[in-house]
Amino acid sequence: MNDSFPVDDNLRQSIITELKRKKLFWSYDLKPGEDIPDSLLLETVLIYGDLPELEGLKYLFSDSKIESEISYLLNLYPQFKKELTFAKHFLLQKR
Repeated sequence: MNDSFPVDDNLRQSIITELKRKKLFWSYDLKPGEDIPDSLLLETVLIYGDLPELEGLKYLFSDSKIESEISYLLNLYPQFKKELTFAKHFLLQKR
C-alpha cells in the first residue's frame, strides 16, 4: 500500500478498497458494487484504519461530521476509547 491515497474523486473508493483488502467489512452483507454508507466508512476507519485511511477522512468529511461520529462511537463502543481518542487528536488538530 502507498503511504497515502491520492486526493481526487477516487479517494473514497481507494479507502474502501483498502479496507476490503484488510477484510474489515467481513461481518456486513455487502453486495458487489454496493455503496458503503458514510457512517459505516467513518466507523471502520476511525476504529480500525491506519494513518493513510485516517488522513483520507480529512478530505472526505468535515471536521464537524468527524467529531460528531467520534462522539457517537465513544458512547456506543467505550472499549475503543484509545483508538477513537487517537483518531480525534490526529484528525481534528489545528491545521
